[in-house]
Order: sequence, then structure tokens, then C-alpha cells
Amino acid sequence: MPVAFFDLDGTLSSLPASEALLVGLMLREGHLGPNQMAAAALNHLRLLPLGFGVAMRLNKGYVAGLAVERIEELGRRVADILIARHMRPTVLRRLDEHRAAGDIAVLITGSPDFVAAPLARALGIGHCIATVCPQGAGRFLAHPPSNQPFGGAKLELARAFCAERGLALNECAAYADSLSDAPLLAAVGRPVAVWPDICLRRLAEVRDWPIMGAGE
Repeated sequence: MPVAFFDLDGTLSSLPASEALLVGLMLREGHLGPNQMAAAALNHLRLLPLGFGVAMRLNKGYVAGLAVERIEELGRRVADILIARHMRPTVLRRLDEHRAAGDIAVLITGSPDFVAAPLARALGIGHCIATVCPQGAGRFLAHPPSNQPFGGAKLELARAFCAERGLALNECAAYADSLSDAPLLAAVGRPVAVWPDICLRRLAEVRDWPIMGAGE
């Protein structure tokens, strides 16, 4: 019973950043106040030495101080929007094929779990590995997540998932769209580049990985 790992943004979903839907919804409904803006700005300054891209990914200050229950409700609404408007039918069919074969489907994404988890449930994906934002007393804290499934960290989390079940990662499949997912794709036995960015497309062509998407 091998595992099929599916990335979210750009892979299952055609949107490059599902988190942007959440932020837009929060803006429209007045959830982003001075405290959230200040926490996001301070986090960005603290994380900037790690690199601009890393700071942007790890910065979840926009939920600081907000009730977990409320953000989870917004996350469910974002998941509904993704399913209604932005899922890739060809990738969903591949997901169905894996489940029909008895494979374990896993959503593995750097998106926050309050978006990814309800999406996984709605799609019938039994396991979700996503970014977890720290919380306390029912509210989100300003601290960045301690771990985020991105790049090498995504590979290690996938490896740990397989190890816990006595499965071999090199017998599994993975679907992803970005060069940042190359460590995971290179480690599995069945890597698939889905609507890949130009760098991942070149790597897939060199390594003869299957490509799904425009111009395949």
C-alpha cells in the first residue's frame, strides 16, 4: 500500500497561493486590524535574515491574536472556494486512481492547516501534512510556525510519515509543481511534475519524470 503525496498550491489547485484567498477574505470582513499588521511587520523584520522568500512563507503574523475558531471557519470557506473554482480536474482524477488502487493519499503543503485540513477532508484525502501556526488560550500567537512543509522539510516530513507506517518512500508517488519540491520528487519512485514552473520542467525533462499540464 504505497503513498501518493499531493502538493496543494499549483498542483491540486491552479492557484499559486491559496493562502492569498484567506487574506483577501480577512481583509474584506475586517479581521486584519492594527495588531495583526504590527505582528506581521515585526515577524518579517525578524525573519528577513533568513531571506525574503523564507520570511514571506514563515510569516503568519496576520492571524496573531485572532480566535482559532474564527480562522478555522474562514479556512473552511476558502477550501469551499478552492473546490468550487480552482481544482485541477486531471489531478483529481489521478487522486481517484490512487485511492481506487488502495494507495494512501496525503495532502502535503506549506499552506496553513486551517485551509489545508478542511480541503483534504472535502476531497476524501485521509491525511494532511501542513503548516501549523502556534496558538494558546484559543487564539493564534504571533510566533512563526516551528516547522513548515517546504523544500527539504517537506521531504523529511514525507519520510517520517512513511517510516511510521513501515513504508518505503522510494515506492511512493509525489505530485508537485515547483522546483522547491524537487527533494521530495527525487526521493520517491514515481515523481510527477504538475504544471511545473520552468526550473522544475527542465529538471523533469533531464530526469525523464512524467509531466502533467500545459505543453506536456
